[in-house]
Amino acid sequence: MLVLTCLLLALYAACSLGYYLLVLRPVLHRCQVPATPTMATSTVNPPQEECPLCSMGLHQALSEWQRTFDAIIDPVLILNNDLRVVKANQAAYQLLATADESLEGKTCHHLFAGCDELCPFCPVQNVR
Repeated sequence: MLVLTCLLLALYAACSLGYYLLVLRPVLHRCQVPATPTMATSTVNPPQEECPLCSMGLHQALSEWQRTFDAIIDPVLILNNDLRVVKANQAAYQLLATADESLEGKTCHHLFAGCDELCPFCPVQNVR
């Protein structure tokens, strides 16, 4: 039963991430709305010009995605191709960040191993 629950939570997290990356982020980019609000500001600033896409509830959808992402109890990091953190959930901040420090832009090997070079047996390299 516990394994099934874990699998369902992982599937839910993957679907939420996929929805954000494939649907919300491209539309918000076209609307010139910041796609990743910082931890200090949990609200998204409205665009300078009102566009029809923004009036369709995209701000609400982004806010819901952010709350869902932060509700995941396990630390989740979204990394770019350079292994730098693009987005981190609340649990990752609680585990890895010190006072008022942003995780965005830091490399995973710096956060987890405390070094400036890639880990010799980096698990992230295997999933690329």
